[in-house]
Amino acid sequence: MLSARRGQALEREHTTAEHIPYTAHVAARVVRTGPGDYLQAFRLGGASFESSDDEQLNSWHERLNVLWRNLASPNIALWTHVIRRPERPTVAVAAGRGFVDILTARYRERLSSETLMVNDIYLAVLYRPLAGLTAGLASRLLARTSSGSPERELRDALDACAKLGQMVRASLA
Repeated sequence: MLSARRGQALEREHTTAEHIPYTAHVAARVVRTGPGDYLQAFRLGGASFESSDDEQLNSWHERLNVLWRNLASPNIALWTHVIRRPERPTVAVAAGRGFVDILTARYRERLSSETLMVNDIYLAVLYRPLAGLTAGLASRLLARTSSGSPERELRDALDACAKLGQMVRASLA
């Protein structure tokens, strides 16, 4: 009886393949999509722009512009994703400092009643081995008729993805 209800519930569920079009996890940080593209995602850390001086801001701006210029290619697509999630902040407990203890206790009490939101920012880099006019069905037909082996094509794509990943990590460090 229980398994019959579970089976009916599973039939009503949507599969993840409807929303996430990947076919294989080909490397530690790379997945292959249905059309044959290679995707890797990077979680980005934050920076405090409000308290940074102009020189630091200009340096970050220049590094980001250099990254975008280096990534500019018909074979590369970029997406950003923001995931908002609730978080309960924790405040360290102070001990034996009088006023600091009172202030910390009041601050913890106020924060315990609030739910703060955290933004996790991701950069997705998509590498398309065949780009331009040869997309979709045409690229698959061309890939089948090409003289290269699938292992070699995969190795070349993973090398390109490794270089892209190294470039992104170095520029955004």
